[in-house]
Amino acid sequence: MRIGLLAAAESWERARAGPTAGHLAHSLVRLAATNEAAAAALADRGHETLMITVDDPLPSRLCAAGVDLVFNTYFGPGRRQDQANVASLLEYAGLPFTGGGASCHFLGLSKPLSKRLFLAHGIPTPPFVDTTGLARAAAVEAAAAIGFPLIVKTAAEGEGIGLEESSVVRTPDELGRAMDRIAGAFADAPLVEQFLPGREFTVGVLDGMRPVALPILELVLGDAGIYSYDAKVSGGVAERCPAPLEEPVARIMGDLAVRAGIALGCRDCWRVDFRMDAGGEVFVLEVNTLPGLMPGYSDLPKTAEAAGLDHGQLVAAILASAVRRSARR
Repeated sequence: MRIGLLAAAESWERARAGPTAGHLAHSLVRLAATNEAAAAALADRGHETLMITVDDPLPSRLCAAGVDLVFNTYFGPGRRQDQANVASLLEYAGLPFTGGGASCHFLGLSKPLSKRLFLAHGIPTPPFVDTTGLARAAAVEAAAAIGFPLIVKTAAEGEGIGLEESSVVRTPDELGRAMDRIAGAFADAPLVEQFLPGREFTVGVLDGMRPVALPILELVLGDAGIYSYDAKVSGGVAERCPAPLEEPVARIMGDLAVRAGIALGCRDCWRVDFRMDAGGEVFVLEVNTLPGLMPGYSDLPKTAEAAGLDHGQLVAAILASAVRRSARR
């Protein structure tokens, strides 16, 4: 097969970058490394690969590329919503591609919408307040009614962007200040969520003939109890995979990971973040609808390795799922 991969144009990404511009250099490195590893894995299996640059002429480039399928790793390094926008262009071009469609990514990029869908499907998620459209005093009052401690997050960013120690709040004054910080730095209104003091996990899912949860990875957090962007990129958080869990708990978590991805319309692969409350009950935090595939860094390859799949086999499994799906169109 002739397979396309989507590469970033640094100047174009930089021109679109907003509050996350400070993270752009690292994001570009990750995307390039991910594409390089995926291209090598695909070439090892006899496929021809073509890098297609994402910028303004992308629609015409897609039509002229002559590829059979796009192996989509593009997560919007400069502007996160471009993850969904590019998937929409792939759909418009009529090209088969790996991963979820545009609607899946739009839903996954909105924490408030995702959480509403989880609740509609009976999937436990921490109580929350979407502060969109609320005056500051009303937002503080509504969030405080959930009960402290709370955590204040961005509504749309991933990778722990916007999280710091002051994000966990225990008084109305702390809540107001944390909301002001997020509102001042990001375009979307803050999401306020009940803070769960228990263990944190992530679960990858591979969607082959049927979705299967991979071994659970535990993030062993420090005293701050949060997985911030800085902690993520520095590698300062210890990990355990497979996580030491009782079998019934692991089974529940795997089932919820599959259901949460299906609720958002995920395809081929996805990854779900979990947190436990003080009593050990499991809650879904969010779904990564386009999980990273960078060897040695991203969580999905780590969980796949624990299941006995090396990086090349993981790439091949994702591709095979997309090929089966495109054959049914």
